[in-house]
Amino acid sequence: MKRQIAGLNAADRCADQVPDGIFLVRVQKAAFRRQTQKPYYTVNMLILEPRRFADQVISSRLYCTPRTLWKLNWFLRDFGYDAELLHRDEVDERQLAGLMGVVKISHIVFNGTSLLRFDGFAPAGRWEELSPRISTTRRWRDDLQLHPDQSIPGLPTAVSPSLSRWLEGKGHSGSHALWPSFRTGNRCLLSTQRSGRGALSRMVRLQGSGVAVFQG
Repeated sequence: MKRQIAGLNAADRCADQVPDGIFLVRVQKAAFRRQTQKPYYTVNMLILEPRRFADQVISSRLYCTPRTLWKLNWFLRDFGYDAELLHRDEVDERQLAGLMGVVKISHIVFNGTSLLRFDGFAPAGRWEELSPRISTTRRWRDDLQLHPDQSIPGLPTAVSPSLSRWLEGKGHSGSHALWPSFRTGNRCLLSTQRSGRGALSRMVRLQGSGVAVFQG
């Protein structure tokens, strides 16, 4: 018997999976697990930043074998665990809850199963330094922006007939009006008389694919 279940195809677990990357997190809980020759802590962390992943929980293991104690030590130190307890080689699970820090994660496949791995740690105070950022570079009104989907304010929608005739008289009809200056190098494209703003004050599109830039 066949059944149609609406939304089944879209309900892909991978779609909501936290991607590899760097996150600001807070420890929710940690629990010790004893495995044959490989004791470990299961650590659950709540994501705080980036905001689009906030409130999602990630979980992985930190092993306690002699060869892997360095990573557990790294985690405890960078997340601000009690230094006195650490000096006595003591791990109090209750003291772990609420600790904040930065974690780098990745996903690996082991025996056909996708697993999340803690790759590295850093103090919470370094989040601004380590987090991905959106460029905040200041742009002036006359900046030339090389993005086809961004509009340039203050430009006419079409070239005036007089301007078009002038360009045709100069031999620029349907072509780039800047190329002669670039080829001969006998003109300065950017004015040095204006300080604090760009020298390109107008950019228009000619018939065809040509582009002209003018100083105003």
